[in-house]
Amino acid sequence: MTKQFQIIHKGIWHRYHIVLNVIPEIRVFPDWIKQMIEDNWQKVKQENPLIYNGIGYSLIQSDVKYDKLVCKVQSCSYKDFLGTNVKNIHQINDHSLLANSLAACVVIKTADNCIVVGKRSRYLAEGVNEWHVIGGTLESMDGNPEDPFDLIYKEIEEELGIKDNFIQNLHCTGLGLALHNYKPEFLMYCNTILNNREVTDLYHSASHQFEHDCLDFIPIEKMMDFIRNNKFSPIGLAAISSAGLISEME
Repeated sequence: MTKQFQIIHKGIWHRYHIVLNVIPEIRVFPDWIKQMIEDNWQKVKQENPLIYNGIGYSLIQSDVKYDKLVCKVQSCSYKDFLGTNVKNIHQINDHSLLANSLAACVVIKTADNCIVVGKRSRYLAEGVNEWHVIGGTLESMDGNPEDPFDLIYKEIEEELGIKDNFIQNLHCTGLGLALHNYKPEFLMYCNTILNNREVTDLYHSASHQFEHDCLDFIPIEKMMDFIRNNKFSPIGLAAISSAGLISEME
């Protein structure tokens, strides 16, 4: 299998063990990159007038210091990320000029010992028709980066309708990078006390159900077969690998 992801850091981190150090100024790109971003954004807006240009955070540097995963970040827009990492990455040879918006995704194991996966819908700006675990991009909350644990709880509730009291043992297993777009993500893992049927029932009334064409539950022992036979998100593979649920696939 072609190398699809890189796990930059691997370990076990809980809330408050992930530190986000923010560079005060907003990320500024060279003029030719800014023009590329703007041209791309105008095209995307014509196709999807409701697309949201939120504030995210570029990952500038990361390191493990003692028991903490420390990330230096700088604010940027979703437009910046879409115009560099997603649409024009093959025209930008210097990866330091990519927006590299930091995100997080989570492997959720149900009470039936299955992993929750969703097929990404056409309403999303990236990864359409790929199977993926639950996740999202860090946004700005009152001028500060969203805590990745809060982000994951929010995404689980929005995409699946599962409130945090049904989630157990949420922790970070690594920091990964999808090699096709160099988007960095915190790789998370948790259990839910709900079984597959209960998750399905909640999913049907989830506010962001539209993000997936369908949902599936893959028994852990059949995960490798599912990955071989379906188009799967590279960063989703990184999360599953980092959790130790499949053999190393880097």
